Amino acid sequence: MENATKALNIAGAILITMLIVAIGVQVYNGIQEMPMSEEERLEAEEIEKFNSKFNIYNNKSLYQAEFKSVINKIEDNNALADQDRRTSKIDYVIKDTTGANISLVFDDNNNIVEIQDGTETRELPSFWKCTKIEYTDGRVSKMTFQAKKTK
Repeated sequence: MENATKALNIAGAILITMLIVAIGVQVYNGIQEMPMSEEERLEAEEIEKFNSKFNIYNNKSLYQAEFKSVINKIEDNNALADQDRRTSKIDYVIKDTTGANISLVFDDNNNIVEIQDGTETRELPSFWKCTKIEYTDGRVSKMTFQAKKTK
């Protein structure tokens, strides 16, 4: 009987010790996760704020002035990304009304003045549409614009 009582006491002490260790591990893990979740929340807010500047153009028809404005936003963002590693660059693709890739022609003041299709230079169309936005790590990373036929 004495041995059984001692065995039960030892088993009880082991169970209590294991319970205390398990609670300690849970508390430690909970303390470690708190700062990370706050950091993640701040990063998600930053990404949302960044994306909101560009998501407003998704699937939206744009007049020429709006098109120029969004391209300037992208160019400004990319210039900032060269200086600040926390900002990511955004690529853009420009397509003509047939869907063929074209280039933008800028003047000396970095204003868009024309489009270029191979060797042919043409007037900048009046109407555009942002047809696609792509994301990398949750951030806008590429935007596609297509010229629309004049109404």
